[in-house]
Amino acid sequence: MSIDLFAVYPPIKGEGLLIGVIAGLVTAFGAILHGNLKNAYFFHKDKHHEGDLIRIRLAEEVSFLNKAALRETLDHIPDNASVVIDASHTDYIDFDVLELIKEFRDIKAPLKNIQCKLEGFHDTYGIKNVSHVQSVH
Repeated sequence: MSIDLFAVYPPIKGEGLLIGVIAGLVTAFGAILHGNLKNAYFFHKDKHHEGDLIRIRLAEEVSFLNKAALRETLDHIPDNASVVIDASHTDYIDFDVLELIKEFRDIKAPLKNIQCKLEGFHDTYGIKNVSHVQSVH
C-alpha cells in the first residue's frame, strides 16, 4: 500500500519544479551550515596527556555556530597542559566566541593549571566589505 503525497496535500499537486527548488535550497542551506560548523578550528584529536603542548588554529571565520564545538574542545583539555590558540589567519571572530576564549584564558585554564597563550588576535573584528552593503527601505 502506498500513499500519494501529492494527493494528500493538493496545493503542491503538479508543482514538481517548485518542490525541486525548495528541496535544493534546503539541501544547500544544510550543507553550508554543516561546513560552517565543521571548520571552526583545526585541532588534531590525538590523545593528549598532562604537560603536552596543544595548538588550536582558528579558521578564517568563526561564527556563533562554532561556539559549542570550541567549548567542547576547550573543556576536554587535560590538566597541566599548555594551549596555544592561534588566530593569525582569522579575519572574523564572533563576539560570543571571543568571550568564550577570554573565559577559558582567565577563569577555566588557571583552575586546571593550563598555560594558555593567545596568538594573532586583533583588537577588533568586523565584517569586511561593509561599503558594499545597502539598506533599502
